[in-house]
Amino acid sequence: MHSPADLLDLRERRDLFSALSAKANFRSLMTGTLEPTYVNGASVTPEYFETIGATPLIGQTFRGWDDRTDVVVLSWRLWQTRLGGDPAVVGKIILLDDHTYRVVGVMPKALAFLEADLWVPGPQGLPKPPFPMGPDLRVRRDLAYLTIVGRLHSGWKPATARAAVEAAGRAIVEKYPANLVDTHFSIRPMKELVVGDAHNQLLVLSAGVGLVFLLVCLSVAGLLLGHNISRSYQDAIRVALGASRAQVLVSRLADGLLLATAGGVLGTVASIQGVHLFMSLAPLMRRSEQVSLDVGVLLFAAGASLVASLLAGVLPGLRMMRSHPGPILASRGPHGQGRDRELAWTTLLVVQVSLMVLLLLGSLMLSRRLLQLRAVDLGFNPEGLLVASLVLPNQHYSQPARIVDFFDELLARLAARPDVEAAAAGLDVPLHQGKVGLHFSIVGGAGESGTTPPAAWFSAVSTGYFDAIGIRVLAGRGFTTDDRVGSPPVAVVSEAMAMRYWLEGKAVGAQLRFGRDELVRVVGVVSDVRHGLIEVDAEPRVYRPYAQAPWLAMSVVLRSRGDPARLIPVVRSAVSDIDPAQPPPTISLMEDSLADSLRPTRYLFLIVGGFSAMAVIITAVGLYGLLSFRVREDEYNIAIRLALGAPRPLLVRTHLTRGLLIGVAGVVLGAAAAVAAWPVVERMMPTMHGSNGKLLPLVALISVLVAVLSSVIPACHVLKVDPSQVSRGL
Repeated sequence: MHSPADLLDLRERRDLFSALSAKANFRSLMTGTLEPTYVNGASVTPEYFETIGATPLIGQTFRGWDDRTDVVVLSWRLWQTRLGGDPAVVGKIILLDDHTYRVVGVMPKALAFLEADLWVPGPQGLPKPPFPMGPDLRVRRDLAYLTIVGRLHSGWKPATARAAVEAAGRAIVEKYPANLVDTHFSIRPMKELVVGDAHNQLLVLSAGVGLVFLLVCLSVAGLLLGHNISRSYQDAIRVALGASRAQVLVSRLADGLLLATAGGVLGTVASIQGVHLFMSLAPLMRRSEQVSLDVGVLLFAAGASLVASLLAGVLPGLRMMRSHPGPILASRGPHGQGRDRELAWTTLLVVQVSLMVLLLLGSLMLSRRLLQLRAVDLGFNPEGLLVASLVLPNQHYSQPARIVDFFDELLARLAARPDVEAAAAGLDVPLHQGKVGLHFSIVGGAGESGTTPPAAWFSAVSTGYFDAIGIRVLAGRGFTTDDRVGSPPVAVVSEAMAMRYWLEGKAVGAQLRFGRDELVRVVGVVSDVRHGLIEVDAEPRVYRPYAQAPWLAMSVVLRSRGDPARLIPVVRSAVSDIDPAQPPPTISLMEDSLADSLRPTRYLFLIVGGFSAMAVIITAVGLYGLLSFRVREDEYNIAIRLALGAPRPLLVRTHLTRGLLIGVAGVVLGAAAAVAAWPVVERMMPTMHGSNGKLLPLVALISVLVAVLSSVIPACHVLKVDPSQVSRGL
């Protein structure tokens, strides 16, 4: 985040940016439509849409409206859902927090990735701040609330531009050290912001699909190899009896077309159903509503299948056209296998096992990560918690006392119910959005005398919040009803914050300085809370009583004695009774929020686990098919050895050993590929920390078992070989 002054300084770099804009997100109450509703808005500079290269679907943007701040551009979704897609919407009036705004345009559906319901300009040509910041925004450097969006001049490479921006940022920080000592300037491609967390998920999907595709191709190639060996012998007989080579080639071509057509039909049906299954299991991803079965992708897959099938069928036929049938007929003798054919078979089988190893390893890694996330100590008890988020309109609750009165009455009503064990309110509730960062200094310590001011996450909470959530007070006290306006300002800090800034964590009694003048005394230390599952270490947090630091946006937290879902209508009714104009709050169950946090990892586990199951099945079928064909082709040699007195158990053991060696070789190759790919996986998915070496023995055991079990039935075929029948068939 950056300040307005940062934006103005960066605009002086005309050699770097051809356009530079900024935005600040906000949440507002929209009225004047079907019913009051909360909307996610963005206050932007007038040239914002021109900077990102977006043109409106209807109407215009903010260019040409001078310094007016009472105009609004709607998103396509809001236009459709709240205004019925009215084509005459331009010029109509809507109310945001009881302020009048005139609609001047509607943006197209393709801009859904911006994740805003509407856009408004701010004062002085800058995005409006989240709270009053004085008459001139352009000189403020101490309060950062802007996201800056720029378009680089053509010719700038990403790495060079990143270095230039960082250098410009360092120059600004050195020029204003008192305000920007902890500020960092960097750039990220907007594509990364658009794709978001879906990028890693799609990479995993693509890698899984690619491995399964290779595995299927190798398996089919191996099976077709065995089929073509038998087919080559038959074709050689046909050519020897007078059939033309062109007829043989046409027959091969017809077989390939039949195989490709049947596979294409089945694949298309599976693809249609697979997309529906994919979307039903997938976590919420950006632009997920645009996911569909793409015709181009389907045609590419169909073309690849057709080409592969035709090549598998035609190439052996072309070989027949260039060769004499005599050697092929002679190859049915005792030396018919040949080293080249044996090497091809073995290579195919080993590579199949290695691909299975990679998929199994990925599946077990994700399962381990899922177990790690489930075992994360959140620092609170999510069972039986209900969270209701509200945003009070500034027009009606401009006075801090009114905000406090509203939440006091709401909490009193809810706490009086027998099915409510505890009721509280907080600004920053775990596993929910709304994190607020805050710089501060410690009197006589960090941040004083021009040193770098520390930072922590901030939350305003009510009395009883720690008990309702399940946070333990480790030292001092929590907040009481006496901590109100007029009483000495107090704060409670988390254990992580206490251990970072005070010797042995003894923070009680220390004084914090917020802003320039406000001094707050620390009265307690509470246990750490992780507000997200991906937090490796608990982050420093500071809590203030909401009666001393009220916020318009707060979340009510209820701990139920029974099913928390039964309290949903109770909360909505209580809010409506206190303020009929207030729209219903956004309500969620904490256990559902926890499940949603686990859903992306669980989804990847299911997908990769499904790929792994397919890999095991495909590998087992491929091994069984090729080894069965290999045993049947070797019946002549087996019969000779049996006739010479070789024991059948020894021959069975020989074929089982072949499967075992193939499995071991595949494990070694797959493990080597996994070790080589692990650094890439860690860069793509930083949350997949830890070594995969502990999983390799389990993967190796599974893979070797699959190889050996796939060899059992072909090896047992040795028990059925009758030397007299084999010799009679020669």
